[in-house]
Amino acid sequence: MSSNPSFLLKTTLRAAGLGLVDAVSVGLWHPRLAAWRAVESLRRGVAPAGGARRFDAHLAARRTGQPQLAFVQGATPWYALRRVARVLGLRPGTRFVDVGAADGMAAAVLAVLSGASGYAVEPQDALRLRAEQMYRALGVPLGCAATLRAVPLSSCHAAFGGWTCLDPSTRQHLLDDLTALPTGSRLVTVTHAPQHPAFRVVTSWRATMPWGRDELFAAERT
Repeated sequence: MSSNPSFLLKTTLRAAGLGLVDAVSVGLWHPRLAAWRAVESLRRGVAPAGGARRFDAHLAARRTGQPQLAFVQGATPWYALRRVARVLGLRPGTRFVDVGAADGMAAAVLAVLSGASGYAVEPQDALRLRAEQMYRALGVPLGCAATLRAVPLSSCHAAFGGWTCLDPSTRQHLLDDLTALPTGSRLVTVTHAPQHPAFRVVTSWRATMPWGRDELFAAERT
């Protein structure tokens, strides 16, 4: 986590602003989801938008790969996930997988926004348990798995990866596993384009995140 006071202040203010955007754009229409995030944020002592730190001690070893940041700050905001759901073509009857789901919030938002079902993949036991508890409490049609190989990828239509802080080797391994997705499936990643012969980047766009402006990439399984 960065120790630069100016950076932390900007991050906190940006996260608070994004939290207000999320509350208006998504939270008002899905109050149970918004209430869950607020309670969890208070319990963990961070701001509703993810606060000044997205990853706790369980993920402290995951480096960001961005020189200006020591660790990633904040979470993918809901307004950005709304576009992700649209780009992925999520709708009732489709199934997706969130690769590196952490506490599972992004997957929950994607499912609630689109009506799709799917899986949240997170290797850290404590975070995966938190996601499982949320899905049960909210009745979100999502399952949890520790690895991609435990997910029936051949039945999934799309995948999302907030991979900002994953190193190149980890991303490569994940992409190798994601080749099990059916041809024509969509994959959206944050910060790092999916560089793999089995995936073709079809579009990209920039969005404001708690840590600053960042790029999202949409690729198709070839």
